[in-house]
Amino acid sequence: MPLVYLLYRCPKCGQDPLDGEKDNAICSSCGTRYSRGPEGGLIQIQESSGEVWEVPGHRLTLAMEGRSDVDALESAAPETLIHTAQVEVKQTTGRETPVRWGGKLLGFAEAMGEPTQGTLQLTGEALILFGGTGEWDNSHGGDRAETWPLLDIRAVQTSSSSLQFSPSAGGLVQFKFTDDSPFRWETLLRNALRRAYRREGMGEIVEFQPRIVAE
Repeated sequence: MPLVYLLYRCPKCGQDPLDGEKDNAICSSCGTRYSRGPEGGLIQIQESSGEVWEVPGHRLTLAMEGRSDVDALESAAPETLIHTAQVEVKQTTGRETPVRWGGKLLGFAEAMGEPTQGTLQLTGEALILFGGTGEWDNSHGGDRAETWPLLDIRAVQTSSSSLQFSPSAGGLVQFKFTDDSPFRWETLLRNALRRAYRREGMGEIVEFQPRIVAE
């Protein structure tokens, strides 16, 4: 997974997005460079002054999330557009495929359908998928393919370079992002779900997988 999928926003100054590829990322605003260190879980930071130090990755993601626009969205209307991206979409078909290892049958897993391309939008009340690729707006572009109200989502998780969720109708929906961070989308979706639950008086979400739990 490219480092910019994890560090999509500069933990130091908040610049979004970061530039880079593979194990390196750089902030075009403050000049800070980030790279995966030789020790697992550590990120090497090189300040614009030349100073170099290492820090656990989770500390950087916490700092990055602290610079998000969550507060501004708390009072936004439910239909407010939060984010959009190009995606490759797969959904389970309802069929099961055998899982084998070393010639032995280990069990069965739900089969994923063929991938399709589209534009994904997240609002304060739903995930909306538009068919086709390219920019979409209210006057032209792809047709709306499917809408998943946030309150119908039963679980959320990331897997490799993809975001997955379970709708109330059953099965699994998977989005692979063409030019965006799955970690960004997981954070945005989780925060949108928290706001939707609060708005409906359904409590605070304390778990997102294997299913959403609110107290």
